Amino acid sequence: MFFGNSRAKDEEITKLKEEYTHQNYTKKLELNNIEPNGVFDRLVVDVNLLQEEITNLLVENKLNGLTLDKSSDILLENVNLLNKNSNEAATALEETAATIEEISSNISNNTENVVKMSTFATAVTTSANNGEKLAKEQQQGIEQINDAINSIDQQTQQNASIASQTNEVATQTDTIAKLIVQNANLKEFVGKESVTVKDIESNNDVVTQTNHTNIPKKSNVSQSSIQSIKPITSNSANDEWASF
Repeated sequence: MFFGNSRAKDEEITKLKEEYTHQNYTKKLELNNIEPNGVFDRLVVDVNLLQEEITNLLVENKLNGLTLDKSSDILLENVNLLNKNSNEAATALEETAATIEEISSNISNNTENVVKMSTFATAVTTSANNGEKLAKEQQQGIEQINDAINSIDQQTQQNASIASQTNEVATQTDTIAKLIVQNANLKEFVGKESVTVKDIESNNDVVTQTNHTNIPKKSNVSQSSIQSIKPITSNSANDEWASF
């Protein structure tokens, strides 16, 4: 007979239900003295299948949880690494920004220096042009002075020649005059004693005026040309002015 105590079966089912209620799925339902393929037999089969499915689900959930936990650890490590890399990148960006700012400052300073150098170059070029202009003007002044010196030297030579000729003429005239006076004193004539020096000087004025007409005129250097000449100085011992 497969008929047992129904109350005992109910108690067994109730205990298993309490175990499952407390999430203990390790036990299976076991009922003795039940009718094969009967109500209790199908109940036992169904409950045990449910227990197996629950157990499999719990195992799978645990595996998924472990996998998720491991993935979470990896993800956390990656997040920490990303944060570290982000911080390093931020630091590198700050350093790069500081470097760019320094480069910009250097470029600005170099630009200012180039502008200053350009200004200095322009000033040097202007000074060089002014110096060249002054040199040309000085050269022209020197050439004018040299022309004036040559003109004065020629005039001086002419004056010296005229003075030499005049001295020679005066010497010859004096000799002739003495001979004439001496010759006249040797002769007797009326008015011999009345001839005075005043009469001789009057006659000499006439002679002098006549002789001056034959003497070359003195050439003068233009005052305006001399005043326009700029003065220069020379320390040379052989300066042409020394000949004066």
